[in-house]
Amino acid sequence: MKRVCLPVLCLLFLIPGVQAQERPIYLTGGHLVDVVRGEIYEDIAIVSQGGKITGLFFDFAYNEGLIPEDAVRVDVSGKYLIPGLIDLHAHALTRFRDIEVDMEQFFRLFLKGGVTTIRAMSDDMGALIRNKTAVDAGSMDGPNIIVGSSSFE
Repeated sequence: MKRVCLPVLCLLFLIPGVQAQERPIYLTGGHLVDVVRGEIYEDIAIVSQGGKITGLFFDFAYNEGLIPEDAVRVDVSGKYLIPGLIDLHAHALTRFRDIEVDMEQFFRLFLKGGVTTIRAMSDDMGALIRNKTAVDAGSMDGPNIIVGSSSFE
């Protein structure tokens, strides 16, 4: 089940100030969607530390020993935790109708929508590769970018 939930870390980009913290993160009360078995598990807890899921268990009192004392608690009751989504056809245009596109904001929007991987094409391959490099280095928020090809208008 850990493999199914790894992309849920994209949720952490939506939690203000959490990225900069070194403390573990404890997501409590969520519903886990297991896309392999086609089931939903209620009252799931996830512990994340150092950008990796270190704990995935039912959020019951007898599992309290699995939660680090210094963890930042985030209540996700009523929310569904799903694997990261993949968009295999993204146009990462640097200009649209003669308006320059803010590429950093463009890629951040994918994460806010739960998309953790994209295959992108662009009118400026150099810019796309620079953005991919920035995301890979952690200096810019964005999904994993698979460079597809250049697009033409």
